[in-house]
Amino acid sequence: IIPFSIPLKSHTVYSNHLPLPAWPQILYAGHIHPFRNPSRLVEAMPLVLERFPDARLVMVGRAFLQEPIEIANQLDLTQDQIRFLGEISHEELITLYKQSHVFAAWMTGRFKSLGTAPMEAMLCEVPVVTDIPEDLFGQARLVDGQNIILVNSLDPASIASGIIKVLENEKLRQT
Repeated sequence: IIPFSIPLKSHTVYSNHLPLPAWPQILYAGHIHPFRNPSRLVEAMPLVLERFPDARLVMVGRAFLQEPIEIANQLDLTQDQIRFLGEISHEELITLYKQSHVFAAWMTGRFKSLGTAPMEAMLCEVPVVTDIPEDLFGQARLVDGQNIILVNSLDPASIASGIIKVLENEKLRQT
């Protein structure tokens, strides 16, 4: 076990709020590679767009894997529906957290973890949709639907369902 966290002295950076955009914004942050492959998230977007036609997926991180970009092109997702921003500064990322309705992230490799980006999203009061085990931090620390939304990251329908659940329910999003 390797403990990690965000230094307490930096918490103030996450606390001031920004207005949310008029469209539902979904944020993914992390380099795109075989251990963090968001291809199923991209495949989930048409399902999200059925319910929220103006939703946007913003993807931040260097792309070492082209599969998600190729899938977006095959699905004819427009620049308004999905944006691959590449690597950006940490300050820009914090701004994006604060301008997003939901954050989606997972590991597709052998080992699962929460990661720094989802913890930063939580500090910015952005709901997190992920696939980690509910008992990752011990019994009753993470509870699906209370402090995290858990999905099957291999199933686009499960991913879309988790995102839609958050976007539809303002009270859940605030919780």
